[in-house]
Amino acid sequence: MDSKKNFFISYTKADAEFAKWVAWQLEAKGYTTVIQAWDFKPGTNFINNMDKALKNCEKLIAIISPDYFKSLSCQAEWTAAFTKDPSGEKGLLIPVRVRECKPEGLLAPIVYIDIFDVEEKEAAERLLDGISTERPKGKPVFPGGSTNKPNFPGKLPFNNLPFRKNVNFTGREDILYGIRDSFEQGQYTSLTQAVSGLGGVGKTQIALEYAFRYGHLYGTIWWVNAEDSQSLMVSYSSFAYKNGLVGREVTEKDIILEAVWNWMSGHENWLFIYDNAEDVRMLDEYLPRMVTGHILITSRYTNWSGLGEVLPVDVFNAEEAENFFIKRTGIADRKSAAMLADALGYLPLALEQAAVYIAENKITYEKYLDMFNEYKIGIFEEDGYSSNSYNSTVAVTWNISIRKIGGKSSEQLLNICSFFAPYNIDRQIFTESSKYLPEPLSSEVLNDLKYNRLISGLAQYSLIKLQDGKLSIHRLLQEVIRQSVDKKYWLGCCINILYELCHFDYNNRNTWDKFSGLIPHALSIARHSDEVSVELEKVAFIYNEAASWLSYNAVYKEAEPLYIRALEIRKEVLGADHPSTATSLNNLALLYHNQGRYKEAEPLYKRAIEICEKALGANQPDTANSLNNLALLCYNQGRYEEAEPLNKRAIEIFEKVLGTNHPSTAASLNNLALLCYNQGRYEEAEPLYKRAIEICEKALGANHPDTATSLNNLTLLYHNQGRYEEAEPLYKRAIEICEKVLGENHPNTATFLNNLALLYNNQGRYEEAEPLYIRALEICEKALGANHPDTATSLNNLAGLYDNQGRYKEAEPLYKRAIEIYEKALGANHPDTATSLNNLAGLYDNQGSMKKLSRYIKGILYSIIQLIIIINDEHRK
Repeated sequence: MDSKKNFFISYTKADAEFAKWVAWQLEAKGYTTVIQAWDFKPGTNFINNMDKALKNCEKLIAIISPDYFKSLSCQAEWTAAFTKDPSGEKGLLIPVRVRECKPEGLLAPIVYIDIFDVEEKEAAERLLDGISTERPKGKPVFPGGSTNKPNFPGKLPFNNLPFRKNVNFTGREDILYGIRDSFEQGQYTSLTQAVSGLGGVGKTQIALEYAFRYGHLYGTIWWVNAEDSQSLMVSYSSFAYKNGLVGREVTEKDIILEAVWNWMSGHENWLFIYDNAEDVRMLDEYLPRMVTGHILITSRYTNWSGLGEVLPVDVFNAEEAENFFIKRTGIADRKSAAMLADALGYLPLALEQAAVYIAENKITYEKYLDMFNEYKIGIFEEDGYSSNSYNSTVAVTWNISIRKIGGKSSEQLLNICSFFAPYNIDRQIFTESSKYLPEPLSSEVLNDLKYNRLISGLAQYSLIKLQDGKLSIHRLLQEVIRQSVDKKYWLGCCINILYELCHFDYNNRNTWDKFSGLIPHALSIARHSDEVSVELEKVAFIYNEAASWLSYNAVYKEAEPLYIRALEIRKEVLGADHPSTATSLNNLALLYHNQGRYKEAEPLYKRAIEICEKALGANQPDTANSLNNLALLCYNQGRYEEAEPLNKRAIEIFEKVLGTNHPSTAASLNNLALLCYNQGRYEEAEPLYKRAIEICEKALGANHPDTATSLNNLTLLYHNQGRYEEAEPLYKRAIEICEKVLGENHPNTATFLNNLALLYNNQGRYEEAEPLYIRALEICEKALGANHPDTATSLNNLAGLYDNQGRYKEAEPLYKRAIEIYEKALGANHPDTATSLNNLAGLYDNQGSMKKLSRYIKGILYSIIQLIIIINDEHRK
């Protein structure tokens, strides 16, 4: 590339064949060119090659298409040429359009050469007429290393393609490029490629698009129906007859095979496409013994590695699905298209049928989605809404695959998986719950050899995917299966499986990861059970356990409807006064409590206590648990006089029934210590905190969230006593535990961060405190909401920091917002409300703003009076 060349051909990968055709035409007329496909050798420096090409070529030909303008490298190439000749007088930049597009910006005014939608002869004339009339004298050697002239892109050779070109074909560019690149490598294994994947994923469409896009590179293309031996022989016989290899009277299989193989071995430039091949051994009998052309196979079956390369095909990605809908229907509502595509699992076959229905009936994406939600898979069975692109409906396509796998246990596993969530179904689930499975599946999941064979068989036919010991199944395939089975029977199996495994043990951290993996499946099965009346008591238990996990992880919005559903079922099935109903009441109350919805929580706690005392007795752990929670609620509202006797009664029950070293005892001790601490009774609080920590560390471990909570509370005590050196390392340890176990964005993490920031603030370490306060506020707003009391506390504390630094304009709106939240959530007379009022008044006092201060004096005085009354009542006790 050191000598001066006439043209550098700039193109993107999608238009490589057009670029080669243009280069060949120019070379044939005596011009010299530089083109990446022929001149950039493997292993050389691409950037260096590009730089030399741009410097050593007189002009740049840009092969323009919609893809060209998406390429950053192409943009750099034409920009370099344009910079040298911005007015276009020298003609250094020559745009050649090979697909319909409208150049914008700097390229818009430049005259371009069109060579699309015309015959090859006219395209060649347009190209040569459009470039400079100067001709070099000698004819240079063709750089492509081949004397074979390529066909004009878009022109097909002798073929029997069974379908027209799919004008709505969308995406799949990486797969098409992958097929072409592998064939161009020319290695034996790359001469045969198999496109494999789930039925309806678009394998045939990919093969068809490849044939139309790259057909000009071949002398012959032959489409073979490979579903069975009879179809294969029909395709081979037709090829032999039409090419004059045998007479029509010849029907012997061996003679026809031999004739076709001989033709293949005597020709190089051919492409045979074997569509819907399902049996490796059957197809192998028909393939040539020496491959001199290209073989492309489409199949649901995945194990083709013995014959050639395998290219797995998955469903559309989100962008491809949206683009397909918009192109196919003409409706440019991307948001609604995305929602419908997601509901259909991005399956091309389902998207095609939906698009046809939408276009024919002139309805919106939302309307079709509503119909799909109502009619499910039945909407795909509507007559007249198939298309030329696909021959079968979703259900028909997959039922063929299901029939092919055979084996009762395979069908049984699919039936059960159809009620689970579609992703990450741990194969161990079925081993651990084998007693609830029907035979022969029940026995086979306990035999590693048979279980592996069973799963492998389903995966080989693309009915499931297997990765890291977890199964996945397409959601529409699940729907097809559910429509054809006895839902009550199979849901009964699934409910028993989850009832066996889905027990959330708060105190056993070793089970948490496993439990979190069960949550999506528990919810899927429970929701399907709402449609069929089966073992509702177990369904309620599953809802409750899933909600408990979500609530524990502060996912309150998702947990609430699950708790409510569990409560509804228990009231209906067990009765309003059953202990399990009381458990649901307590759990829902605790959820409201954690959200700061105290008015909603209190009557539920009281009702739970009433049921427990009546059904179980006054001294049962369930009664104590609700008493403890109600005490904490009273404490959070500043109702200390009501909280303490409830707290002490709960401790008494726990110690008597569960023992002095039980985690529930520790929790109640911790709450009583918190009550003492807030009343300034530090000498009583400290030993309670220490005892709670000791119990938690022994019973739950040093890194349990309850241990972290007790550490944090003891640290608060040290903090308020000015024992900062003792407090700081305990705060840090509590934060470390919480971040590790509950996550960086859990409300408990925010609480501990806020407390450490408060310590730094009190020490004047403002630069260390501020980022902790801000992070705590962000967590609270995200996890608890903008109007939660903990959010108000974070606002108040951050405002206090700004106040201490004299940043009054930043502090004032934060104080005001905190007061507003406290008044709404806790009431105008709550101590936290009074604290924020006092802080804002102090800020105005610091500014000398008496007018503003007077507005808050009344509220402050009223709150102080209320606090005095409370304190006097406590002392009288």
